[in-house]
Amino acid sequence: MEHNFYFDGKMQSLGFQADEGEATVGVLEPGTYPVPTDCVEKLTILSGRGRVKVADQAWKEIKTGDMFTLPSNVDVTWEIAPPNVCYFCLFPE
Repeated sequence: MEHNFYFDGKMQSLGFQADEGEATVGVLEPGTYPVPTDCVEKLTILSGRGRVKVADQAWKEIKTGDMFTLPSNVDVTWEIAPPNVCYFCLFPE
């Protein structure tokens, strides 16, 4: 298990090996965060709401229960609303 800290601790995750491959579960505090992807990411929003912008696409609203896939090697911007967003992310092999 690996504990990751980003943006002065406002974004934190625990990395682990899931049955389906590498995964993280994390929490983001309110704010705006640019996070590029290195590989395909399959995300599930476990709690919270906000918006996500992938490259030059339009902003997409996100909320508890939403599931979506981010492509590899793109710039992603997260805009998190109070109080926090909790997510599960799978990095399929």
